[in-house]
Amino acid sequence: NQRAATRKLVVMVLQFGEKNPGMARVMVGDALVFENERLQARMNQFFDKLESSLKQSLRDEGAGNGAATPTVDAQVRASVIVAFMVGRLQRFTRSGFKRLPTDSHCTFWSHTMFPSSIEAFCQGTDNEMPAID
Repeated sequence: NQRAATRKLVVMVLQFGEKNPGMARVMVGDALVFENERLQARMNQFFDKLESSLKQSLRDEGAGNGAATPTVDAQVRASVIVAFMVGRLQRFTRSGFKRLPTDSHCTFWSHTMFPSSIEAFCQGTDNEMPAID
């Protein structure tokens, strides 16, 4: 199931940032301000690879569902998902690590990405993160 794979990827990145605040700062570039440009390029490459992986997964799902424009839909959704992850990590670092990246993440999904399958995506309450197998 492509949606389950997308969920796992998002949850993994957000939980990683939450459990490793220093790495969250590196991931969003805050810790790299006066560092070598190569380090920032690597983080950009990391998020580009995440987006590419999401595009492929979402494109396969769209083609399987008979979407009229599966490639365009996948590009848009993948871009929004990556922007969401980066935004949540930035909010976490700028709040002094008080506003967790996983807080109320299901609300985002219920209103934007997969409104028809929110129950499948969010197992439990809005503040509960689904377990990663």
